[in-house]
Amino acid sequence: MEQNILDFWDVIAQIDQELKRIGWSQEKAVNYIQFFYGVKSRMHLKDDELLEFLDFLKAYKKPSRFKVKVKRYTDRF
Repeated sequence: MEQNILDFWDVIAQIDQELKRIGWSQEKAVNYIQFFYGVKSRMHLKDDELLEFLDFLKAYKKPSRFKVKVKRYTDRF
C-alpha cells in the first residue's frame, strides 16, 4: 500500500514561493492564518490545513496592476 507522506519543509518552500508570486508579505500571511485557522503561524497548522493553505495560495490570482477604463455608451457623445 502506498503512503502519502507530507514533506513539511517542501510544503513550506512551496508556500514561500506562492507568497512571493502573489506579493503577500509574511505579515499578511500570518494575519490570514490567524484569522482563518486560529493559530499564530503556519508552523502550528495541521498537515491538512497546511495543504489547504497551499492550495488556496496556488488558486489565488494576483491582482492586476493595470487599470482598465470601461467605455460607457454615453462616453461616445
